[in-house]
Amino acid sequence: KDPYTMLGVSRDATDEDIKKAYRTLARKYHPDNYAGSDLADVAEEKMKEINEAYDLITRMRATGSSGTYSGASSSGYSSGNYADIRHRINEGRYSDAEILLDAIPASQRGAEWNFLIGCVAVKKGNFVDVPTDCPQRNERLGWTADTQVFAETGTFFANTNRFFHKWMRDMRDSQHDDGSFPGVAPLAQYGNTPHELGWADAGVIVPYTMWRRYGDTTILNENWDAMVKFVDVVSRVRYTNAESCQRHQWADWLSYETFETCGNSFGSWKKWKKDPDAKNYRLYLAACYWLYDARLMSEMGRATGRHEEAAWFDASAKRALAYIRGRFLEKDGLLLRPMRHLQTANVFALRHGITEGAAREATKELLLKSIREHGDCLQTGFLGTSFLMDALTGCGAVDVAYTLLLQHANPSWLYSVDQGATTVWERWNSYMIEHGMGPKGMNSFNHYAYGCVCEWIWETAAGIASDPSDPGFKTIIMKPVPDKRLGHLKAEYESPAGKIVSAWKYEGDKWIWDFTVPAGAV
Repeated sequence: KDPYTMLGVSRDATDEDIKKAYRTLARKYHPDNYAGSDLADVAEEKMKEINEAYDLITRMRATGSSGTYSGASSSGYSSGNYADIRHRINEGRYSDAEILLDAIPASQRGAEWNFLIGCVAVKKGNFVDVPTDCPQRNERLGWTADTQVFAETGTFFANTNRFFHKWMRDMRDSQHDDGSFPGVAPLAQYGNTPHELGWADAGVIVPYTMWRRYGDTTILNENWDAMVKFVDVVSRVRYTNAESCQRHQWADWLSYETFETCGNSFGSWKKWKKDPDAKNYRLYLAACYWLYDARLMSEMGRATGRHEEAAWFDASAKRALAYIRGRFLEKDGLLLRPMRHLQTANVFALRHGITEGAAREATKELLLKSIREHGDCLQTGFLGTSFLMDALTGCGAVDVAYTLLLQHANPSWLYSVDQGATTVWERWNSYMIEHGMGPKGMNSFNHYAYGCVCEWIWETAAGIASDPSDPGFKTIIMKPVPDKRLGHLKAEYESPAGKIVSAWKYEGDKWIWDFTVPAGAV
């Protein structure tokens, strides 16, 4: 059968006409419209034919080939068709992918369908021209912390290289005269304040992430002068100047912990200026970002042949580490006592190598103790969550990382899923069974920041990672860390080097792993 005939269009129809015809037929024959009807089987078969016809036309037009339609497959929606949808998402063709996903009957919508529809919702909602925080309220701004915590995760969902080249131009255009980057880019109705810890640092973290992921140093060269200016001012000011000390800091936004700055049961944000412990906590997090930025700049400097500047950033990182240890550690080598109960404070100490030896082990125990005391739940906000899973894995507590991943109590990722979520929420408590809707003044059900956990799923659980010494997946590290509680996992990533697949499962006590790497990759 001719696929054009199946859709009722001519061969010289425009792409838009074909989409329109496909949508019309999909609405007419969607099996959900015939639930309980004698025509249900007929409608499902017709829908399969329509899907295959549209798929074939799309492929033919993409390759310039011609072809014929062979008829519907009796096996339902195939993994090959899902591969086509993944390809469309990776190319940024979200509307095309959504059309195909919507046409799949509800009876055939499994885990892969739900994953892909979530990808489309996130990208269409928050990755159009600017990485926005949410698509639904009168805000939709390019918040820089949200962006930097999710940047690497986003590369697993689609090729974001060109997208972030453009957005970093917005960052440079929005950079403050003293070198600090703003809280939102491009500049908007609010959020333009400088020296917001974790937000301004996106100006360094995002270019670094794109270089590591795609192996292209162009983004480093484009942003080098702006990044140098920023890290230079951070190393001098250290968030201790009058302006940044007296102004409200967003810090570990929307955490469940003491000193949270939006307002929770502690209400600490209203009085943090008068609370030296809260101020010290913010200064500690800020100093950790100085250390992190300097280390990233050193790597990027060497990658672009700027060896003298790289050495300067090495020295800056050493000064940052000495400053942190001198100001925020006590004689026992642990963090200041008012911070020791905070998950995010301990996560930063572990992730950035602040504590050493026995003190590092004690820091780990403080973190694990807090997780246990909160019913095996995390308490971290935007910044802490971005480092949480790596910190646990790096200190040998990957079992606890899995416990958090699979947790259903609030706060957790699966709590929202249990409430019907198809995209990541802005708040851990955007909706709670016992309390209903979260704060009306600021709440979103499509807000990708906490979705940064997917980076850990791909890189640690699935074990798909690029060798740090050879960016761009030219050298691939395949090292999955399985857990019986998850049972099985399959991950596919369209890397710059080609498709990488990692699939593992348990059969009793036997662990079975299959993987595929692109030709020519090491």
